[in-house]
Amino acid sequence: MPSLAADLRRMIVGYRLSQALHVAAKLGIADLLADGPRHAEELAGVTGSHPSSLYRVLRLLASEGVFEELEEGRFTLTPLAEPLRSDAPDSLRARAVFDGEEWNWHPWGNLLHSTKTGGSAFDCTYGVAVFDYLKETPEAATSFDSLMAQTRPWALSVADAYDFADIDTLVDIGGGYGVLLAAILTAHPHLNGVLVDLPHVVAGARPKLEAAGLAGRCETVAGDFFQSVPDGGDAYMLKHVLHDWDDDRCVSILDKCRRAISNEGRLLVVEILITTGNEPDYGKYLDLNMLVLTKGRERTEEQYRTLFEAAGFTLSRVVATHSELSIIEGRPA
Repeated sequence: MPSLAADLRRMIVGYRLSQALHVAAKLGIADLLADGPRHAEELAGVTGSHPSSLYRVLRLLASEGVFEELEEGRFTLTPLAEPLRSDAPDSLRARAVFDGEEWNWHPWGNLLHSTKTGGSAFDCTYGVAVFDYLKETPEAATSFDSLMAQTRPWALSVADAYDFADIDTLVDIGGGYGVLLAAILTAHPHLNGVLVDLPHVVAGARPKLEAAGLAGRCETVAGDFFQSVPDGGDAYMLKHVLHDWDDDRCVSILDKCRRAISNEGRLLVVEILITTGNEPDYGKYLDLNMLVLTKGRERTEEQYRTLFEAAGFTLSRVVATHSELSIIEGRPA
């Protein structure tokens, strides 16, 4: 087969590789291989799997460089497989588990619906918005929370890239378990933080902040950013919040921040910016995920500028990080 057709065929069947990665992550195969090679039959016994079927999954992954088959049936880790370990600094295990979960996987079968209507494929599939589904489905919520917590490399990139020297109190709106805020507070010991999220989320965040030795410098506040945000901060941060929502809802969130922020304060929106041109761009994958699961989207710098202006902010600058994230800074207009 000509190489271009072969390349296209690999893209067409790519979902099969995604599901194989999901299975390996869900079963914890990389963790089980951390101490050395093991036979597929042994791995099947530990994970409660069918031996020859697990072997076939691992054989496919090994053909893509994820694991290596040393001799028939015996597998070992490769550098490409290392991020599937739970304890890897740049672990992607939660990502592989989340993306392959049935409740997340099925809406992608309705991508055509989203493409034709502009509506959420998730809503079409389940008859309920994704965040309402998460509230009602503990297992799905656990998978989602695990994914949100496994973003430390991105958090460190933000902590390293921005100058927080003249900020005393940083308010993290919709900050989840506080991974980003904890990284920033650790890197900048003069800072105090306020973590704002839904009640069950901040309840889970408190023990993590205490374990990091940050309880004395970080307050947790239960709240809903569509209703209000606490005042008193020098800077207000929103990471991966605005991309979940349509423009009107984004302006509503930003308006609540504008009401809380002083005229000397600043807004820090941490998101992936969509780039122009045809180069590979992870943001465009994430943007399609927003189309399928939510009513949100990834945006360009100019689109964020428009949102900022609608809520009473001026986009003052964009700070790049050493990850895909950018820090989009706003000042009260």
